[in-house]
Amino acid sequence: MGFNDVQKPRIIITTDGEIDDKCSMIRFLTYVNEFDVEGIISVNSNHQFDGNGEIWIHEMIEKYGEVYENLLDHDKDYPSPANLHSVTWQGLEDRASIYAEAPPYRDTKGSEVIIEKLLDDDPRPVYISMWGGGTMVAHAFWRIKKDYSQSMFERAVKKARMYFIWYQEVGTGGGQWLRDNIPRALNVRDDQFHNTWTYRPRSDQPFENLMGEKWMTENVKNNHGPLGAEYYVMTEEPHGVSGLYVSEGDTPSFLWAVPNGLRSRENPSYGGWGGRHKKIGINQWDTACDDGDEKKPMWRWMPAIQNDWAARMDWCVMDYKEANHHPVARVEGKLNRVVAPGEEIILDASNSSDPDGDKLEFKWWQYYDADSCKKNIDIKNSDTARASFVVPDNPGEKLHVVLEVRDKGKAPLTSYQRIIFTIKN
Repeated sequence: MGFNDVQKPRIIITTDGEIDDKCSMIRFLTYVNEFDVEGIISVNSNHQFDGNGEIWIHEMIEKYGEVYENLLDHDKDYPSPANLHSVTWQGLEDRASIYAEAPPYRDTKGSEVIIEKLLDDDPRPVYISMWGGGTMVAHAFWRIKKDYSQSMFERAVKKARMYFIWYQEVGTGGGQWLRDNIPRALNVRDDQFHNTWTYRPRSDQPFENLMGEKWMTENVKNNHGPLGAEYYVMTEEPHGVSGLYVSEGDTPSFLWAVPNGLRSRENPSYGGWGGRHKKIGINQWDTACDDGDEKKPMWRWMPAIQNDWAARMDWCVMDYKEANHHPVARVEGKLNRVVAPGEEIILDASNSSDPDGDKLEFKWWQYYDADSCKKNIDIKNSDTARASFVVPDNPGEKLHVVLEVRDKGKAPLTSYQRIIFTIKN
């Protein structure tokens, strides 16, 4: 894998084939080495009432196939085009379901696949990344609850990791129905993708240029092979917002599951490349704020994310020696530690390395919004491999310290480790 996490996430994508879905799909196909892809399913939404079918997905996979051999030179975990074609299916694209208040709808190959994966013997979670299609997933859960034993239903609830790019139905029969009727299944709803990942980046965020036409054209669309050439850079947005824009509104839903060391999959409140979320119910989560800004949990990572993609687009056309690859972030000691107030903590990442032999830069920082400590710590030598801090007198709370290891190659890449300290009472 590109990163150094030990276990691949299982992932299912549901997509309505809107313009931003197609752009997100191009990016997703450069990240498929990080996942066990178990379904790419065409669906509809209140933006695409009749859906767009699965043909465009197969066409995009064909473009992936044209750069596949080059990608293998960089990571042998890239799945074959045939493998991706084999897990691409038609899902629910019934217009009436968009207006419905509750399932059942109708069975589709897509819902059958979701049922199969949630009930199989593989104990790993199933990440369902929803770019639309909440009604199909709701139908799958409705059928599991109706047709299977309580223990099988409990298995499905335990394994599901649902990340919604909003609830894209007119009625309440999709994501909202799941939230209300299957409350113990992890249900993350993100509504801050707009003006960060789509509909033009917000002008007051510091990395607006990284989502603009110039960056996308130079790093993705031009001179990066047939897959990148499919990327859409448009001058008019289809929902009524005029002016130049780049749209990837669905990208955060799979970036959340990328195993990059931030551990965001463990708990939506930890924060990572898919944003950070707050708990509002039994297992329901909505967008949280960092520093009082509801969009900062996404845009704060933008330089690392965009450099990461730029490197992967280089992999499409460059040989191994020409391109950049992820550093390996290694922290001495456990990533979960119990510590005492006043204790001096040594943070040591001196065994980190880089496969290309690039020099490494280090940064240690407290993710203040993600932890419960609420006391700022002073990390000494925070820009070196070996740093330290003194545990604050805040017994019973948790403290999150993030390590960033960044190489100095072309399109500098960042890998992470997060250490969670529990302060003794």
